[in-house]
Amino acid sequence: MSNRCGPAFLGIVVAAASALLTLASSPGATREPDDRVNPRHPSNPVLGPGPGDWDGHNVLHCAVLRDDDGYKMYYTGEARPGYAFRSIGLAVSRDGVHWEKHPNNPLIAPSRNIQSDEFDNVHCHTPTVLYRRDATPRYQMWYSGYQNNSGNRIGYAHSDDGVRWVRLSKPVIDYGKPGEFDDAGLRSPEVAIHPTSGEYWMWYNGTRKDQHYGPTGLAVSRDGTSWERRGKLCDDESRLLYGEVVYDAPARLFRMWHDLGPDITYAASRDGLRWQDLDGTPLLRRGAPYDRHYCQAPSVIFDAARDAYLVYYNGATGDDPNQERVTINLAVFSRRSLDTLPLKPNR
Repeated sequence: MSNRCGPAFLGIVVAAASALLTLASSPGATREPDDRVNPRHPSNPVLGPGPGDWDGHNVLHCAVLRDDDGYKMYYTGEARPGYAFRSIGLAVSRDGVHWEKHPNNPLIAPSRNIQSDEFDNVHCHTPTVLYRRDATPRYQMWYSGYQNNSGNRIGYAHSDDGVRWVRLSKPVIDYGKPGEFDDAGLRSPEVAIHPTSGEYWMWYNGTRKDQHYGPTGLAVSRDGTSWERRGKLCDDESRLLYGEVVYDAPARLFRMWHDLGPDITYAASRDGLRWQDLDGTPLLRRGAPYDRHYCQAPSVIFDAARDAYLVYYNGATGDDPNQERVTINLAVFSRRSLDTLPLKPNR
């Protein structure tokens, strides 16, 4: 659900060349958060619904990256009124805090023809995006496509400018074989370039019939479109859910932020397969007015100038779908604070 670029992190982590959120010297500056007390940014929510109908109900499930033009956020918009169709739009920013929605939104949208055989005729949502300046294509996106009365599968699109996208008409990862953990759905892909093999690695949530969430699985690809399943990483559907992976090259460490119930927690791994879970309370717990119901679906980039990780996430206000308001928010965690966290043994 985010970009993995920058020479320092071998195409996986955005190593920002200039300071992000140097707000104290800019007009309308706000104080940055202290993650020892409260990691939430004081400008939250950083992105809200509307004013258009395509994202007029909620905004959620984003992927944030940095390119030569600044910051790009690819986010899911939930439509109003009526059936909550989901599409993918773009917001841009110079500082990672103040965002402007693109006038061409939505960039990737379902046909809304619920009788069609398109794999994404109802929802195009939960994107993950890679940006690499010297690659062809420069931008690659994987997303969940939901078909009416069926399930989610993984779709793919590519772009040279990050705005105009070419979409494949078929999913790049389809349902698993009968009896497998993902035989009824695959969603919430998270893609990174492996630091040693150069392969695409995808972590995703697999489900069986009547499951809302399932175990986290892994797939591997050499080109980003032909994928080989490597199975599930664990049996526990609540572990590593909606995980966002960032590779820390100096530490030779995969870092993951992921859902844990209504909160967001943390895990670390040397190989991307076996993970050490945080031994303690989640890093980000619900409770602010804009996330009092839950914090969910992190998208993470690394800010080298501040030596900190910027975590964008869904914040929901209530459990009634008709009244719930979901926005995109920002929390900041220093690398130093992460390195002092107690972790459980590998599993």
